[in-house]
Amino acid sequence: MNLGKLALKSVYSNASLTTRFALHSLVCISIMTVALWFIVSNYLINQILDREWRTTAQIVRADVRKFLEEYDFKAQDRKSVGPKFAALLEHMRLAPEIIRFRVYNPKAIVIWSDNKQLVGKYFGDNPQLQKALRGNVIADMGARQQSDNAMDGKATSPVVEVYVPIYGENGKELLGVFETYRRPDAIFRAVHEARLVVLLGAVGGGLLLYVSLFAIMHRAARKIAEQQEHQQSVVDRFDRILRGRTDRADRALLHSRSDSSRCRWGHCRPNGPPPSTTYVISRRWAEPGRAAGPHCGPV
Repeated sequence: MNLGKLALKSVYSNASLTTRFALHSLVCISIMTVALWFIVSNYLINQILDREWRTTAQIVRADVRKFLEEYDFKAQDRKSVGPKFAALLEHMRLAPEIIRFRVYNPKAIVIWSDNKQLVGKYFGDNPQLQKALRGNVIADMGARQQSDNAMDGKATSPVVEVYVPIYGENGKELLGVFETYRRPDAIFRAVHEARLVVLLGAVGGGLLLYVSLFAIMHRAARKIAEQQEHQQSVVDRFDRILRGRTDRADRALLHSRSDSSRCRWGHCRPNGPPPSTTYVISRRWAEPGRAAGPHCGPV
């Protein structure tokens, strides 16, 4: 494991500037793209669902005002008002999304349902119902259709439960809560499309940003490499000039030392002495009374 890490670190440290930038930017832009997709998609989906629940609540309240009265929620004889609720259910089923509904009074007791066995039962332990009794439109997307609905043979199909509080004419008195069951196909399709659109947008934006940054970095790295090559060529040229001058100076110094040695041994003719100098040297050797030995240099 350590050897693998060391090898990977060595490869990474020896990589070019463009390669390291490409890796860093790829990781950073990928994280940014995923975060952007998650945040934007969740926000968009919440807006879509909130719109769906408000639309459902408006439809239910409009149909309730058309078919029911305040007395129908308060009547003690439930059989006398039962046909009105049944007619309302048939009307609401004209919309393909609506499957069924139940009606609760403000005490969380079922006052009407297409399953007569549920009428009169208490559901105070239902948290969604309790929130709806406080005046909120609540939706539960994780619900499944109960087995008491056997009309379409889909006893375990997923549904969306929307709890819609119903108020009186004055808008203050809570008459009851409609628990509406909707088919989730259209909602799930809208959610899926929203996630896909946001994902494509985030990936496209991240890819465009990555390509743009990589192109800029590649051009900058190439410019830096050209500058480094130019600097290296200038350094090499000056180095060659300096070496040439050093070599000439060394040759001149060696030549000077060679001339000094030759003069020391009586051969002072580095470039061939002039005729007068040769004559003086020869004549001085021939003069009597002169000490033996050469005398270099002109007289």
